[in-house]
Amino acid sequence: EEGHAEQEIVRLKEAIRQVTDELIQDNLRVSQEVGKREAEIFLAHVAILEDPYFISKIFQDIRENGINAEASVLRQIDEFRAAFEKMDDPYIKTRSQDLGDIGRRVIQKLMPSEDSICDLEEPIIVVASELTPSDTIKLDREKVLAFATESGGKESHAAILARSFGIPAVVGLEGLVSKVKKGDLLVVDGDMGLVMINPPEEVIQNYRDLQKKREIYRTELKKIISLPSETMDGHKVRLWANIGSLVDLEYAMHFGAFGIGLFRTELPFLVWRRFLSEDEQFSLYQKVVTQAGGREFRVYSSSRGHGPCGSQHEPLCASRSKEHYSSC
Repeated sequence: EEGHAEQEIVRLKEAIRQVTDELIQDNLRVSQEVGKREAEIFLAHVAILEDPYFISKIFQDIRENGINAEASVLRQIDEFRAAFEKMDDPYIKTRSQDLGDIGRRVIQKLMPSEDSICDLEEPIIVVASELTPSDTIKLDREKVLAFATESGGKESHAAILARSFGIPAVVGLEGLVSKVKKGDLLVVDGDMGLVMINPPEEVIQNYRDLQKKREIYRTELKKIISLPSETMDGHKVRLWANIGSLVDLEYAMHFGAFGIGLFRTELPFLVWRRFLSEDEQFSLYQKVVTQAGGREFRVYSSSRGHGPCGSQHEPLCASRSKEHYSSC
């Protein structure tokens, strides 16, 4: 009936309004805690929710087929995701996950339920088929020790946010969810891209010892962070940092880097999978150089990447890639 369809559309419009408001708040939060570039994904989600064609397709489905708002959102999101995943462009395939995130958030507003990922009582490791940007920013950094997912890559938005928040993460582990049961003891090695399921006690103890050594090492480094970098016999040493974002620069400056030895200018292109305009690049470089506060700064101009390789074995291992740089 026409009246029922219009009621569903009113419900949907309200859900979209609420999600849009939340996305804007997420953008502000990540901008403050991580950086504006990392926060842009949430404005991109807002743009999708405000896209006339996308929204009109859902409204049309409700009116023509007499289904409720939830069913229409699910159906239209699935159709758009299927179309994206057929594309050869890896960027477009990755963006299908963004559509899934948007759809899930709208459904949650239409069908409110408790969000367990936000209300954790004890420290855990999160294992999931995928983690969306909205999932990642909701993680309690005091309770979530690490996360591992089946989908995604090292330049996915969730992985980028995890690194920025200091949460160990391994992504791209096919078949992970089916191998892990609730209560399993896991080791997540973000450095090596490994997830070990119920490893021997000797392995567990080795990682616990490594964790303690790192904590002690970091504590000792903090004590000397303000001292000049020089050898015991008085020779000064210049310590340079490699960075790829404003967040990296803040860490480098905080820990007393002499200057920037490598600014990975290709990372913004890899993260957003598009060519930044000349104005966007100028604005980024200007901000980085300004925040460097007069420290020496080196920019490398080209990068040649190698694709992921490797087979799946126990322990589960994520693909890694190597990159080559040449100076300008």
